Amino acid sequence: MALSAYDEFLLQYVLDDNKVTNKDINTFLDDGGTEKQAQDFLSKIETQSTKDGSKFGDFNAKIGDQAYTAAGTTAPQEFLAGAVEELNEPGDLDDYAGYAEIDYGYFTDNREDVQAFTSGQADLNRLNSIALTNIQTASNEAVAGIYAGADIFDSQVTLSGYNLEDSRIRDLTEYTTTVEDDRLRDFKDKDIAYGLNLQTIINSGLADVATIQGTYSVSGIGLRGQFDKDIAEIRTAGDQDIARTNMMGSMMAGFWNSIG
Repeated sequence: MALSAYDEFLLQYVLDDNKVTNKDINTFLDDGGTEKQAQDFLSKIETQSTKDGSKFGDFNAKIGDQAYTAAGTTAPQEFLAGAVEELNEPGDLDDYAGYAEIDYGYFTDNREDVQAFTSGQADLNRLNSIALTNIQTASNEAVAGIYAGADIFDSQVTLSGYNLEDSRIRDLTEYTTTVEDDRLRDFKDKDIAYGLNLQTIINSGLADVATIQGTYSVSGIGLRGQFDKDIAEIRTAGDQDIARTNMMGSMMAGFWNSIG
């Protein structure tokens, strides 16, 4: 993971000897760093806290007196000492009094300006309110006109829709009636033709049935006559056999009786 610019500064110029000198700052500037970066890094080192975003955590680095000068700034302690020294110079109270008089005059003028501004602002607000009311009224009238026009247009569109719907219903009814009439007429014609064809088939079938029945009756009569003849012949032959058997029986019975 790449180091931040601050961590690279610490690694290259600080952590080797745990201090920052004007030489380190000058080298950093020669290497392409800026005074703004140097000032920010010195400020972070001054606090020496992990909240400054260094991965190296807390460390006890010392900052040389000339390091701030090399970075184009003043050490914090030097800045405070200079400020205290300026406050302790003779004539400071007089200067303060003069400043107070200037401030009082400024505040007096400023109060009058504020009052004038407030009055002008009130007038401006009143004019804006009137203008806003007029705009709102005109806007309401325009909106009412738009709504009225929209209602008229909506009525016209609705009427056109009804007329179009009636026309479509009439067209659909006429088309349906025509199609239904054609369908019924075609069905009736086909039904008649089918009835005629069916009657022809039925008539032809009846004729075939009569012919078949006649042929079957003739054949049946012939077969029955032949069958009756065969039965009679069989019965005659049977009767003759029975008679012969009876005659033989009588002769045998007579023979045995004569012997006995």
